[in-house]
Amino acid sequence: MHSASCGGCWSTAPGSACSSSSPTAPSPPRRPTATSSRPRRRPESCSPPAGFEVIDTAEADLSDSPEEWTRAADAVDAEVARRHGGDPAFRQAEENSGRVGRLLADGALRPWLAVAVAV
Repeated sequence: MHSASCGGCWSTAPGSACSSSSPTAPSPPRRPTATSSRPRRRPESCSPPAGFEVIDTAEADLSDSPEEWTRAADAVDAEVARRHGGDPAFRQAEENSGRVGRLLADGALRPWLAVAVAV
């Protein structure tokens, strides 16, 4: 049996599509409004990809990475920026990454993990 750990971000915006976030998404979802009464969809209510069964989900803690991992990721980020910093696609990816970071910080997106098995 194969298993996979999947992650993504789900939007708390009312009526938002149920899917994981993409760093290349053209624009962020609308911010929720205080007057909205539409129910929010949680990732557990989404259908898993064909051929998989989700056996567990949880909200992810993005701040619990070991310091060693953070240093390694920072080194990779610096090298990618050095090699591709002048590329418009890199700049767009950086802008999108910042947008997702702001949405996470504002609570408009929530990170989640799913453990799935091939069926």
